[in-house]
Amino acid sequence: MTIDTSRALQLARAQRVEIERELGKRSFYEFFKLAWHQLDPVKFLDNWHIKLVCDELQAAACREHRNLVVCIPPRHGKSLIVSQAFPAWVWTWWPAAKFITASYAMDLATRDAVATRRLVQSEWYQARWGGPTAIKADRDRITFYETEAGGYRMATSTNARVTGFGADIILCLPPDAVVRTELGLRPIDAVVQGPDQMVLAFDHAQGAEVFRPIARRQRLPARELVEIETADGQTLRCTLDHPVWVEGRGYVPAAEVREGDEVLTCPDAFTGCASRMEKPTSD
Repeated sequence: MTIDTSRALQLARAQRVEIERELGKRSFYEFFKLAWHQLDPVKFLDNWHIKLVCDELQAAACREHRNLVVCIPPRHGKSLIVSQAFPAWVWTWWPAAKFITASYAMDLATRDAVATRRLVQSEWYQARWGGPTAIKADRDRITFYETEAGGYRMATSTNARVTGFGADIILCLPPDAVVRTELGLRPIDAVVQGPDQMVLAFDHAQGAEVFRPIARRQRLPARELVEIETADGQTLRCTLDHPVWVEGRGYVPAAEVREGDEVLTCPDAFTGCASRMEKPTSD
C-alpha cells in the first residue's frame, strides 16, 4: 500500500489552519498564543496574568464591561497584548471595528501600530482571517490604515488631535423597534426609559446569542431610516449607519447592505440564522 505523504501533509495543514481559525476567533487568549511567533521572535512563556488580561479584554470587546485599566509591571507583555495583538484579534470576527490608540509618546504609538499592521498583513494571519481584514492599498499608512471591511486603526499621542474620528458605539433604532429582553419582547423606547434590563446580543467570539446589560442609554434626534427585508419576510428599520453583520464582510452600515447578501438575523425564536436579504428600500 502506497501512502501519498505530500497529500497527507496538505490535509494536515488545512485542518490545522481551520482549527486555528475557529479557535483563535473564539478566544483572544488562544489567538495571542498562536500569534506570538508573529509578534516576538523569543520563545513564548505562558503565565496566569496573560490569560487574565486577555480574558478581560475579550469581555470588554463583547461589551460585558466598558472600563478597563491594565496595570502591570514593565516587561510583562502589556503592549504586546493590549496595543498590538488585541485589535488584530477583534478584526478576526469584527473586521469593521475602529480603533484609536494613544500613547504619551508618538514613537511608541507608531511602534505598536506597525506591529499590528505587520501581524494583520502576515501570511499566517491572512490565511486564516483574510478577505475583509486585508489592508486597503489606498488607506495603508504607518499610523492609519483601514481594512477592506471599513475598520481602521489610528495611532496618536496624548498631545495630538483626533477630530473627525469616532468609535463604534451607535444607538440607531427608532423608538418603536422591538428588542428581546430577559423579560420578553419590548419596544426599545420602553427599554431605554425603563429600569435596567438585560437585552439579547450576539457574541461573535463564542458564536452564540447571550443576554448583556445595557452599557449606555441615549436619545438622538430623528434621522433618515432605511428598511431592510429578508427573503423569509423579516424586516429591520434602522438608521443608515446601523451596523448589520454580512457574511464575508463583517459589520457594514445598513445603507451598504446589497441584494443577495447573507446576513445574521435573530428571528422571534432567536435560534440565530443567516438569511438572504432582499434589496434594502427607503422607509
